[in-house]
Amino acid sequence: MKIDPPPSKVELVKEPRADAIWKLWLYNAYEVISALFVSRTQHYSMQNAHFGKGTTAPTQVTVGNYNGWEFDIGDDSVFTIELGHDVDESKAIRMDFSMVINEAYATRSAKTRWRAVYSCTPHDNGESILAPTHTGTLTTADLNIPALAYHPQHTISLAIPAGSYAHGDIIGVTFSRIALTAGANPVAKPIILSMHFEYTMQTTDWAITN
Repeated sequence: MKIDPPPSKVELVKEPRADAIWKLWLYNAYEVISALFVSRTQHYSMQNAHFGKGTTAPTQVTVGNYNGWEFDIGDDSVFTIELGHDVDESKAIRMDFSMVINEAYATRSAKTRWRAVYSCTPHDNGESILAPTHTGTLTTADLNIPALAYHPQHTISLAIPAGSYAHGDIIGVTFSRIALTAGANPVAKPIILSMHFEYTMQTTDWAITN
């Protein structure tokens, strides 16, 4: 319910009516309380250099002003993040990444496929990072490469579901390019430019800490 706009400061000075002051206080309270219930999205960007760590790491390449990692099938990157205490546990955590390739989709109708294996381990809770309670595998479909060579594709998203993690968990991810279900592999190797984790912040925490 929207409250009528409060009287101006000039009006309050001229005529400091009790009802006008009450309206102003109530309106300000409404604005603060509304802020508590507005969802806010936070991003955690992976440092580019972290893609160079893996069992079979991809190859670092430079394209123009961009640093990226060229993935053959079977190449993987392994990285770790620690969740903040402001994350909303009822929402999924998205993993979004951007890819380019020196090839056009129309050339070979080529596709790529990706997988992320994740583990979520809490602090001081009797769980080993080798056998955490919450782990899972996220796999994309066979994805068309971009229609034009070296055009960024940022439609690739994987999601760690709600219930798989808690505040402060340490999340480990092995991200890899895997074989197609069907279709043709591109001649060129896809290059990952960037990745970020996207989560919903608990709104009450945001209001208190900001």
